[in-house]
Amino acid sequence: MKKIIFTIGLLVSGLLIGSCTDELDIDKKGNLGSVEDFYKTDADATQAIAQCYFVWGSEIHDIQEMLDQLSDDFWTGGGGSTDYNEYQTMNSYTFGTDNSSVKNNFTALYKLIYNANLCIEKIDPQTTVQKQVVAEAYFFRGWAHFYLGACWGTAPVVDHLLKPSEYAKGNSTQAELYTQAENDFLAAINSGNLVTKANLNDQQMRITTEAAKAFLGKTYLFAGDAANAAKYLNEVVASQKYQLIDDTKYLLKIQQNFSSENVLERNRVNNTAFDLWDGNMYDYAGVSRGWRNDCLNWTNRTGEVLNEMQSGYGLANPRKSLYDAFKAYDAANGGSDYRLDNSIKPLSWLQANGLTIAKQNYGQEGYWNYKHRFLLNEMTENYGFGGWNIWVHINWRAMRYSEVLLLAAEANLTSNNALATADFNLVRSRAKLNTVGAVTLDMIKQEKRFELCFEGCRWLDLIRWGDAYTVLKDQGKQIIVLNVDGTTSVGGTHADGGFKQSKNELLPIPETEMLLNKNMVQNTGWVAAE
Repeated sequence: MKKIIFTIGLLVSGLLIGSCTDELDIDKKGNLGSVEDFYKTDADATQAIAQCYFVWGSEIHDIQEMLDQLSDDFWTGGGGSTDYNEYQTMNSYTFGTDNSSVKNNFTALYKLIYNANLCIEKIDPQTTVQKQVVAEAYFFRGWAHFYLGACWGTAPVVDHLLKPSEYAKGNSTQAELYTQAENDFLAAINSGNLVTKANLNDQQMRITTEAAKAFLGKTYLFAGDAANAAKYLNEVVASQKYQLIDDTKYLLKIQQNFSSENVLERNRVNNTAFDLWDGNMYDYAGVSRGWRNDCLNWTNRTGEVLNEMQSGYGLANPRKSLYDAFKAYDAANGGSDYRLDNSIKPLSWLQANGLTIAKQNYGQEGYWNYKHRFLLNEMTENYGFGGWNIWVHINWRAMRYSEVLLLAAEANLTSNNALATADFNLVRSRAKLNTVGAVTLDMIKQEKRFELCFEGCRWLDLIRWGDAYTVLKDQGKQIIVLNVDGTTSVGGTHADGGFKQSKNELLPIPETEMLLNKNMVQNTGWVAAE
């Protein structure tokens, strides 16, 4: 299989909203030439878009991690109440405007926009390579504006390289952010310069026309435009260039890199010469969600657990409420726990495979994330650093075809229920559940929770459906721990925990941005950290 390695060669600092001018006065190292000298050749264009792929590839994991911590499906867990405090406070809804995860993701999205704007404005697209690069840059700029709209709602639209007089931009509206994303996705699609999948088995590592249409449809749906959402999502489905894989056991594993189900994924090249740049570290790819090794006794492990990696932070432990809802859903719909068994494992399963509890587990109720488990056969080499940096090449999924089908089902729900039901039943059938005669929004809500659990979708869906307060109002008021004897108890409390209406529907504009930019207004309900 052909692999494309993007060399990271563009050494240009990202211009962020509110950056101080002295931070932009950077001495030039080496004979790199000026900005005016660059962006002239195909090689220059390839280097420029490589920076977009690099920033985007890192941000896929980071923003999904943040969104999952906000959902009702995970306990943050870890080594205790202060371990990864930025996640602990998000999970309990006790975080403030200075939360580092919120800040880092906000900053990274604008860094991606900046690098995309460089490609769009500096490259005069004359060759096939240059035209493809500019089209991909439009996609990346749209992708960043979508998440700024969905998560922050009032972040500034940045549709060009800013002049110094424009650094302190004021707020935009969520509608404006979604419109910018839509226009950018359309520009990428209508250019005709993106790669287009040839058929079901065509493996593409660059941004494709189909991926752009899928994200455009998603954006329209979030913006409340079901008709346009249906148009583009239906085109992806009708292309017959994707299909659900039969066996979900390795859905997010190396065995299914570039499978027919992956609409968009971040390519992790199996080449240690590029690992530090390409983000192929075990820490980056999976250790945060791996089973916390020091909380389990591994000595007598047997069966399938023999292939489990014994290193993990345990920062994403499934909640009992998710497991119970999952199991009840399967029972009510003629299922046999097939998808559940490939997503979550209970303590009884670990014990049957020889694992026992070594010490109290914080933020744990006796359920483990099996969907993101890390396997020994996914490791290429261990380069030391205390045994934590394990080089892997599991592609991180940005969108799977099952999400496209469920988005399409929702978009077609009232205008073409027969088509919506057909898309919905494809996902149900793969999960070995009974098909339905006519799909409803409630069915889609439930199916989407279980099919896409731990993939960064749940919190955004709860917000846009208006269900967040009902589901999350008590989250974080108590933290549950798993004791050595297998029982659970309350391991901590937060009187101020839980989702607050008219506040937590949007993330706060990071405090550093507010301090630097006098034209920014903070989102409703948020005050500066003390």
